[in-house]
Order: sequence, then structure tokens, then C-alpha cells
Amino acid sequence: MPVCWLGVIREYEPIKPPIEEPDEPITTPSTDDIIKTKIGDIDMIVGSNIWKCITYGNGKYVVGNNQGQITTSTDGKTWATPKTIPNIKVFSDIVYDNSKFVAVSYFGASKGQGYITTSTDGVNWTTPKVVGDGFGWNGVTYGDGKFVAVGSGGYIATSIDDVNWTTTTPYNVSWRGVIYAASMFVAACNDAYIAYSTDGVTWTINQYSKDYWQRIAYGNGKFVVLGTNGYSMTSTDGKSWTTPVRFAEFLSGRTWQDIIFANGKFIAVAGLGYISTSTDGINWTTPEQIKDESGKVVTATLNGVCAMP
Repeated sequence: MPVCWLGVIREYEPIKPPIEEPDEPITTPSTDDIIKTKIGDIDMIVGSNIWKCITYGNGKYVVGNNQGQITTSTDGKTWATPKTIPNIKVFSDIVYDNSKFVAVSYFGASKGQGYITTSTDGVNWTTPKVVGDGFGWNGVTYGDGKFVAVGSGGYIATSIDDVNWTTTTPYNVSWRGVIYAASMFVAACNDAYIAYSTDGVTWTINQYSKDYWQRIAYGNGKFVVLGTNGYSMTSTDGKSWTTPVRFAEFLSGRTWQDIIFANGKFIAVAGLGYISTSTDGINWTTPEQIKDESGKVVTATLNGVCAMP
């Protein structure tokens, strides 16, 4: 199943990822920025530039952008004309639960409104519902019979039917990503926090130095969390984490965005077209820029990644 990457010594100061302000679309965005590529023996679909999040389900890829639009493809090559979803400005994450897609947004009709919308086919979407008023959503996952969305301002929302949502604010942090695996919800936050929960409602949070944690993947019996500045940590239970390791030196524009696990390896993607892979989440390949199907080096920001079946 796709898992839909001189001088004075001083303490490292991680660079905080900016909050993205959506641009007003001038023309219909090009789906050429959704790249099909091969990383080792793995065929991948990668969203770049404005295309922010991608998942696979019900026989198709579904990709959302930062202009409130969604496109789909059954083969990763030919994409439908992007469809504008009302009231949404920035799609931040999409998840599939084996029966429906749930997409969350950071910006809505007005700044600070977090909308959630659902679809059974990835094409026709429900009227977006304001679940966050005064904050937006950055990540969503499904597990243990419920959806869990995480967002800015410390907000978390849960739903068992994708219609009725309950919001809580257990901690004043900016949640960036969330995953469900090994009977555990695990969330990554800015300011170096990682949190875990068995039910998606009651959370335990701990702070780890070094980076702004962005996204989390699970594979080979462990969680791996990715930091925007090129750090990673691992955990076998989602509670206790190893010392952060730096696998990529700072390079202006190369902010690490997403991580997945596929075909026995973790794959992390970043700005300027860079990717890095690891089998254990600790030892990583030297970051390199990917190439598109024509063999051209990609220099755009890689936002989301999905393995092809």
C-alpha cells in the first residue's frame, strides 16, 4: 500500500519555517509541477511549487495546492484540470481511510479559518466546513476508528464520522504533522516538541532540541520525525526518542518538507529539489536533486511525496 522527503563555534539556531501566505491565482496552475520520478527502485509522485500535499486511495492520486484547488490522476502522468474548492485558500494535508478522502486547510475564506472537506472519489467534495475559527490545520491522519487533525495555536480536532468534530487545545504549540501507527498517534510541532496519544484526545508532550519538527513516517518498526533544517530522530514506541542527528547541512532554500516510508526505506524531500533516503532513519544518503521524467534536474521546492503502487 502506498504511503501516501569558519570560525567561532556556537550553538545551532534552527530557522523557523515561515507561515505561508497564499497568493491569489492569476491563471490556472500547471500540473507540470506534479512530478513523476524514480528514487532508487521506487516510483514516486512529488508535489512541487504550489502543490502542497498528496495521497493515494480508491485507485487515484489526489493532490491539493496553496490556491484552494485539487487535481487527480489514475496513473500519475495525466492530471485532471485543477478544481477550485469553495472557501479554501491553502490545502495542507489529505488522508484516505479506505472509504473517503479528508482534506484540511490552513487558510480559508478569511485568514485564520481552518476548513475541512471530504470526498469519496477525490473529485466531488463536500462543502468545506469551518472546524477551526481563529486557527488553521496543518496535518490530518486516520487511525483507531477516528480522524485526528492538528493545527496552529495548539488545536487538535477529532471525528469518528468526518462530519462532527471535537476540538481541544492541550498545548500552546503549532502542530505541523500527525501520524497513526503501532496503535499510537504521534504529532510533530514547531519549537522542537513531539507529542503522543493513544486516543487522539489526551496527549503527552516532550521537547527535544535542535529543530522544528515537520512530518513523521513509520516503517521498519520505528517512527522517524523530520526537521525542517535537516535533523531526524527515531523512536520505536512514539514516546522515547533518540538523540537528534543531522543528515543535511544548512543550505538556503533547502527546507525539509515531508517524509514517507516505502519499499524498505524512508524518503525525505526538501526545497531546491533535494531528497535523501535512509533505511533506519539515522544514516542518510547525501542529499541530491531529483530529475523529472525528461531527465531535467528539479530545483523547485518539493512539498509532498507519495509512493506509487
